[in-house]
Amino acid sequence: MKTAARTRSAAVPAFASLPTDYGALCRNVLLPRPIRDRTHYRETVAVADALAGHRLNRDQSDYFTILCDLIEAWERDHQPAPAPAASPLDVLRHLLEANSLTGADLARLLDVSRSLASRILSGERQLTAGHIAALSRRFHLNAAAFLPGEND
Repeated sequence: MKTAARTRSAAVPAFASLPTDYGALCRNVLLPRPIRDRTHYRETVAVADALAGHRLNRDQSDYFTILCDLIEAWERDHQPAPAPAASPLDVLRHLLEANSLTGADLARLLDVSRSLASRILSGERQLTAGHIAALSRRFHLNAAAFLPGEND
């Protein structure tokens, strides 16, 4: 006797073995329902992944669209919003504080005057390519962390 919908523990079939009509997809693969728990979320993602990237007929496309809508709704409600990216100046300030370094230490690291280091820390002056290279070497970070527009 066939069940009305696939059980949650069953494996997702390969694309080639998936039904081609909407009703059969609902009966034999996964009945589209609001996602209520992480297990159902993972299962829905697995079925959507099996369909993704293939040439779909209209029924398969409709089924795939509904699964994607359900996944997006779950993610919107259950996944935290990404933290805002830190600006290059925020990154620099954090690194100095985390390493107990002062503006004078920054001046020595960048081989600039204390005045220029102070203006960099206040945001009045931008880091040069040479400054970014020195900071990247010292803190073992990708230079992109210090580039304007990359993470602010």
